[in-house]
Amino acid sequence: MLNIEPVPQIYTQKRECLGKETEANLSIHIPGGGNSYYAKVVLKEQGSLKFRILLAKGKDSRLWLLSDGFSVRIFTEGTKTEDIGFSVEIRPWEIEIFMDRRVVEVFVNQGQAAGTKIFCCDRTDTIFQTDFEEVNEVKSVEVYKMESVWAIKK
Repeated sequence: MLNIEPVPQIYTQKRECLGKETEANLSIHIPGGGNSYYAKVVLKEQGSLKFRILLAKGKDSRLWLLSDGFSVRIFTEGTKTEDIGFSVEIRPWEIEIFMDRRVVEVFVNQGQAAGTKIFCCDRTDTIFQTDFEEVNEVKSVEVYKMESVWAIKK
C-alpha cells in the first residue's frame, strides 16, 4: 500500500495548544496572524462514525471536511468552486489537518489517503468546529496554533 505522510519538519511548527477534548465536540477560535493551525482527530475504532468539521470560515464562505462513515470529503461552500469536492472511500480512524493560510492538507489514517484544497478566506482569523454524530466514539481532538510552513528554516 502506498501511503503519503506529512514531512517531519512540519511538526516543529506546532505552537500552543488551542483546545483538546475527548468524547466531545470542539469549537475553537483560531486567532489572526496567518490562519495557520494543526488539528488531529482520533476515533476510538474503525467504525462508521458520521461527522462534519468546519475547517475555515470566511464572511460568506466555508471549508468543510465531511464523513458519512464510509468516505471522507473536502469541499467549500459559498465560493465559485463549491461544486468541486474531493472525496475518498475510506473509513477514517485518524485525521491530521494542516491549515496554512489558504491551503488545507488532510491526511487520513496515517497517510492511506490525503488531499489538498485551496480556500481563499477574506479573514485573518477563523474557526475550527467539530460536529460528531456520536461523541462517545471520539478518542481525542487536538488543535494547535501553527507557524506558517513558509517559516521553516532550511
